[in-house]
Amino acid sequence: MGGRYGLIAVFLGTFVEGETVLFSAGVLAGHGILPLPAVIAVAWAGAVIGHGFWFLVGRWWGGRALTFLKVPADKVAHVKSLVHRHPISSIVLLQYMYGLRIVGATILGVTRLGVARFMSIEAVNCVVWAAAVAGAGSLIGEAAGRWFHGWARWASIGVTALVLYLVVSRVFRAVERRVESEP
Repeated sequence: MGGRYGLIAVFLGTFVEGETVLFSAGVLAGHGILPLPAVIAVAWAGAVIGHGFWFLVGRWWGGRALTFLKVPADKVAHVKSLVHRHPISSIVLLQYMYGLRIVGATILGVTRLGVARFMSIEAVNCVVWAAAVAGAGSLIGEAAGRWFHGWARWASIGVTALVLYLVVSRVFRAVERRVESEP
């Protein structure tokens, strides 16, 4: 039962941003608490659906979405130029730039990049990202479990709970600031 809720947390975390939640889930997989293949699959789905959502937000609302996300015009112009010259590289690189996935996918939606092309590249990119981040967490979790002889399981659960709390509270604070700054 706990594994199911853990996988739901992985999906929601990777829908929004994801590294911290995915790495933590990988650590839990290293302890046998969550199944690693399921963590990777759910993270992949959350990331692809999340990036597709923000891409479509950019496509449908264009500049209004970028204004809402408070993206400076010079950044938009720079990313549009980069996407025009190197579309595949820009999609791949934005996946690994912490804190830029939502904004990056939204900017990509504003460009002339096709939905099918974006989603097919993103699908491959997200599976590599999910496997790499969850795999690294799993290796570290397994090594810590051997090193600490079982105590790491409880420590990682505590650290994961703390990280989830910090991530969720940060997201709520960011949303509150945006709502308060709206006229």
